[in-house]
Amino acid sequence: MLYRRILKNLRLTILVVLGISLGGSIGFVYYLNQAGLNSKWRYRIAQELEHRGIVADFDKLYYSPSKGLIAKNVRIYSDPTREDVIATLESLTVDVDKTKLMRGKLRVNNVSLLNADVSLPIDPHDPNGPRIIITDLDGEVRLPNRSTITAQNISGVAAGIDLTIDAHLWSRHFGKPSKESSLDDQKEHIKRIKVIAHIIQEISHWSWPKGKPPHLSIYVESDLDDPDSSHIEFSLTSEMLSRDDVTLHDIDIRGDYNNKIITLDKITFGDGAGRISAKADFYPNSRKGRFKIKSSLHVQMLLRKLSKVQRLPELTFSTPPRISCTGTFDVSSPDHPKVELMGQTQASNFTYLGTQINHLQTEISLQGTNVFLTNLKADLPSGSIKGRILIKDRVVRFQTESSVSPTALIPFIVNPVAQKY
Repeated sequence: MLYRRILKNLRLTILVVLGISLGGSIGFVYYLNQAGLNSKWRYRIAQELEHRGIVADFDKLYYSPSKGLIAKNVRIYSDPTREDVIATLESLTVDVDKTKLMRGKLRVNNVSLLNADVSLPIDPHDPNGPRIIITDLDGEVRLPNRSTITAQNISGVAAGIDLTIDAHLWSRHFGKPSKESSLDDQKEHIKRIKVIAHIIQEISHWSWPKGKPPHLSIYVESDLDDPDSSHIEFSLTSEMLSRDDVTLHDIDIRGDYNNKIITLDKITFGDGAGRISAKADFYPNSRKGRFKIKSSLHVQMLLRKLSKVQRLPELTFSTPPRISCTGTFDVSSPDHPKVELMGQTQASNFTYLGTQINHLQTEISLQGTNVFLTNLKADLPSGSIKGRILIKDRVVRFQTESSVSPTALIPFIVNPVAQKY
């Protein structure tokens, strides 16, 4: 009997303790949600986030025992002046040390995104202007200390493109007013964002198989006190992209930004007829760069279909030419881009100005509109041509050996000049 009485009392005691604990927890959560969080605590959370480099405010804040603090209708600003909104989110989950929170102390461990939507204005000073919309954002932003932010496996969708973002950022001035940026700095910042928006917009004009969107991966490592030291790695992959009558296969583009240089370490894709493999460097400040290309694409057809303009109408290829070259480019004047290259090319079964050419191979040097062909070998139905040709200032100079009928060369000669190279 004594054993049963002790067991009964122990069970009653446990139930009372559990009831008190549950009631206390419910009461604590109710207190936070009804009385505390939306007055005293909302300011403290915003202040703590600002100390960690995230300047934000929100319309409502409530506590979930399973998730932590949830902020609703969040606005994120570029700096503590709270003048420029750089993102808006429907909700944001703030993970805090629950033990310290119950003692009235606040310690933010990380910020979590779950199916969040972000709307980024291209021009932070024009919140009603064009925007970049990123949806279904998931991931975690860790705040290990007051000078470091680490984003891990942030994923989302922009214009149907799958995004993955990882970042490691640090600054000695998180939570402090930033120095006033110059007008030139603001223009450059807007220009960079517009470039990103243009890339996303351009990709959105393409289509892809259902359930197989392109994937854009970005990794950022930066000392925000010295933006020029930023290191960015990126990659774009896609099984297939189509636009109009053009279909590209197995796209793989990888590169990085470092020391004010954009480097494309790998550019590969195919068009069904051939493939291209390329590398390039680009200097944004001077808008100059260099490249290395090996291609068996039907380049002329691709340019014609994508630009809707007939490129090199005097040439008609039945099979794509093979090109291997290195060169430089200058797009500082968008209306008058400059390209220089050196390399080799081979082509078979094409026509030039209506003349059939069975096969051609040559070393080529291009400087603006000037073309220099050396070690030229061309086979025509009526014979062959060997030698070199210089086309400069609309004048053709040549040194050749030919067994071709002279009548076959008439289409190549316009206002002939009696000069021999």
